[in-house]
Amino acid sequence: MTSTTDRVTSVRTSVRYENVSKSFGDTPVLREISLEAPGGTTTCVVGPSGSGKSTLLRCTNLLEQPSSGQRAMSNWDGRSVNPSSRTNSW
Repeated sequence: MTSTTDRVTSVRTSVRYENVSKSFGDTPVLREISLEAPGGTTTCVVGPSGSGKSTLLRCTNLLEQPSSGQRAMSNWDGRSVNPSSRTNSW
């Protein structure tokens, strides 16, 4: 039987952002964000209310499309997926 710890540590997907920006209308929320979260590690995004943390996460799971920049997960380029083709598991 696989323990919870084994399942969690076996996740190796890395996330990379290069100059990602997101605006809602004329309001910029993310401005040229670049970061890499290596697979198999825990990465925390901290900041004050309204600083774009939730928007960054929503761009990661395809609930929002960045206005510009590149987003990739391991060998997957996020530009190639149409968010409307996703299926919800709930």
